Amino acid sequence: MKQLKLLVVLAAIGLFSFQACKKDSKEDISDDTASQIQHSQDETNFTSETEATLDDVNAVVGFSGLGKGISISGATIDSVIADKKYIINYNGNNAAGTRFRSGQVVVQLTTGLRWRDQNAVLTITFNNLMIKNIATNKSITVSGTKVVTNVNGGLVNMLTPGGSSIIHKITGNMNVTFDDGTSKVWSIYRQREILITAAGIPTIKISGFGVADGLDNVVVAGINRAGNPFSTIINQTVEITKNTNCFNGAWVAVSGKKTHKRIAREITVTFGVDQSGNQISSGCPYGYKIEWTNLRNDSKQAIISY
Repeated sequence: MKQLKLLVVLAAIGLFSFQACKKDSKEDISDDTASQIQHSQDETNFTSETEATLDDVNAVVGFSGLGKGISISGATIDSVIADKKYIINYNGNNAAGTRFRSGQVVVQLTTGLRWRDQNAVLTITFNNLMIKNIATNKSITVSGTKVVTNVNGGLVNMLTPGGSSIIHKITGNMNVTFDDGTSKVWSIYRQREILITAAGIPTIKISGFGVADGLDNVVVAGINRAGNPFSTIINQTVEITKNTNCFNGAWVAVSGKKTHKRIAREITVTFGVDQSGNQISSGCPYGYKIEWTNLRNDSKQAIISY
């Protein structure tokens, strides 16, 4: 009888241990915070870093002589006037000292007599442009081509406070290589409305105009570093500003929402929040908030700093 009781106890312990292991395994699988943050950071970093490159492009094409008299921190500029082309060769830090860049960007006017003309088109070729965040030592490398259309004409450097805006539409296919060596191709469907507010703050309003996989307002789509397909849509125009009082005058998203779809657990992103995840109405934002529902149907969120 004692042996029978002992066997029953041992069996119960074994069942409990098995159930505990199953529970732990389920909890581990459902704790997807790291992968959700990684995906969100990758897409946001790609957008931010390539937006900064477009700033350089606008600075050069905004003047006559294909960049004559213009300088870019950590880069040299070559021009081929006959082909309406210039080449930016990066090998140094940006003006704020926050990024190190290497590689080449080739910009050519492929439609129109002048870039300021309505519907003029620039073809921008990225040749292994590596951008490293000096503070985090994280980097991305991009190659591929973007086509930029000057929808309503005009030059960014000619904008005035409270005046009219300039709209650029951007399409392209970019090969993105992350710091772990993973490389994927992403497609871009981005519209930038560029203006200066009446208060004198440079502002860009970003929206998506792509249609892919039954979704509208797609801004970027592709395969993430984990090998999962995704499409990012903009639900509410993302507004980024360049305020000298925030982040050394870098471009920072102060409002807007987007959603990463087609991944296993879609992510909603809210830009321009404080450390508690609340939308700011003034001052400098801390970062952006991501929200999703995990495998156990729990609501999850994370606050990511800029």
